Amino acid sequence: MVVLLLILHLNISLLINSKIYIVRISYFHMEITKLSTKGQIVIPESIRKEFEVGSSFKVIKKGDLIVLKEIESFSKEEIEEMKELDKIWKDIDCGKGITLGKEEFLKEMESW
Repeated sequence: MVVLLLILHLNISLLINSKIYIVRISYFHMEITKLSTKGQIVIPESIRKEFEVGSSFKVIKKGDLIVLKEIESFSKEEIEEMKELDKIWKDIDCGKGITLGKEEFLKEMESW
């Protein structure tokens, strides 16, 4: 079972008797979801509707806490790396990948 927690923080400045007070208001929204056999987690609609389809997220794990942080944009280098990875996965899906034993793999890595 996976618990998704949406945390929103609002900083509000108040001017009272010529003094500025900053008030922080936090809003937590929690939903429960499950990890599928394919390793997928469904973000509940009540949280998902706040994001556009195709939004990218950074996944951070600390202990038993998993945080999804929306990524605004990728660098050109990151985009090129993702394209290369996509090509590699497509090749593997088409049966173009090879299987190596431990020793063969280590030898291959040394040649890089």
